[in-house]
Amino acid sequence: MVLFNGELLASGNPKEIIKDQRVQTAYLGGLHRESIKTG
Repeated sequence: MVLFNGELLASGNPKEIIKDQRVQTAYLGGLHRESIKTG
């Protein structure tokens, strides 16, 4: 499970989470809250 600003961003096993584009953008790309779609 990965949270971003207190909201669920992704869930699943580590391999699935690592491949999730939203997770990569949020934690590696300097994402701003307005740019991300959660859920």
